[in-house]
Amino acid sequence: MNTKKSSTNFISKMKPHFDKNSIVRLAFYVFVLIAIVIKGSIFLGFALNTDAYNLDFSLGFKEASYFRNYYISFAAIFLSICLLFKNRGKFIALIIIDLIITILCLLDIMYFRGFQTVPSVLLFSQTANLDNLGGSILSMISSQDFWFFADFIILIIAYIFFKKSFKKAKCNFIGFLITLILSISYIAYVPFNLYVLKNEDVKNGYLFSNYDPTNTVTYFSPVGYHVMDVINTIKNS
Repeated sequence: MNTKKSSTNFISKMKPHFDKNSIVRLAFYVFVLIAIVIKGSIFLGFALNTDAYNLDFSLGFKEASYFRNYYISFAAIFLSICLLFKNRGKFIALIIIDLIITILCLLDIMYFRGFQTVPSVLLFSQTANLDNLGGSILSMISSQDFWFFADFIILIIAYIFFKKSFKKAKCNFIGFLITLILSISYIAYVPFNLYVLKNEDVKNGYLFSNYDPTNTVTYFSPVGYHVMDVINTIKNS
């Protein structure tokens, strides 16, 4: 009887967290997470193709599939910030984070088309390189780049139909912490084994052993690359 009563109490406590509106909001988060991961595949579909102006999505998707969990983890770290907002602020934060990452992916592939590599933090400290970009920006754009923004159409249409689900949304600090900790733990597992435990036989150790911009953006997505680039720059400064 006590077990049955405890189960009933647990279900009653969890029910408010899994109502229709919560499920709708979760669907928005998952959709944007998947969209950001796919944008990593789109980036590779351009970058790995012999012509970086034409998208070979199957090539990018296949290459990214080997490192999909890292793509998800890096995206989840930034999307977890949305859980700290209330009401419609959650959706606005979702759109802003998605837009920033999308622009980052677009700038990365544009730079890649011009220089066969991806930009680093050091680039912004070298103003001469930035000045040289001015006249060639338009030549780095492809008509197929619109695919980076395709998810925004779906997001906006979906929000029109489900905006009420965000009306009384609360700050989910616990969800934020769980998402952040799990994502960072997954990413940090290999380097922790390599550099702290000195375990050189850890699986996927090669992903962290040699830093190279082109390889790093393939392993960790454009989002992950820039995180690793900042860490590497700080470490070597």
